[in-house]
Amino acid sequence: MAETGGRVDPYPSFRFVLELKDVPVAGFSQCSGLDIEIQMEDYEEGGQNRYVHKLPGRRRQTDLVLKRGIAGSELFDWFVGQELGDVDPTTLTLVVRAFEPEETALEFEVHDAFPVRWQGPELDAAQAAVAIETLSLAHQGLRLVRRD
Repeated sequence: MAETGGRVDPYPSFRFVLELKDVPVAGFSQCSGLDIEIQMEDYEEGGQNRYVHKLPGRRRQTDLVLKRGIAGSELFDWFVGQELGDVDPTTLTLVVRAFEPEETALEFEVHDAFPVRWQGPELDAAQAAVAIETLSLAHQGLRLVRRD
């Protein structure tokens, strides 16, 4: 008798942590910019009028954008240090947790990251919201690390 396949649930998007040298550095509430694109180049071949050849070019990645409630000045200090010419690219690890808190589902290495934009919170005395800071990081690519 044939066995039925096991159910595989997708990983939750709310359970992630950013690590710097294997140390969790900040609890971010939002992370975006995990995006890689291959630029395509058109090549119009003489005598071939039915289509245009599409050739792969360079890879591009967008900036990584991190948001969190302000709990200290570490991210602002890192950005200001870069601004003064002390650029120190570093490799970061973005760990996506599975349903069990200690189980790693996915792990991305973000190579040679450095801050390019810091945005402070929108302050409004009429709101009872958390003050959110945003940090944008440029990087030289990311790769998915597989754990077996």
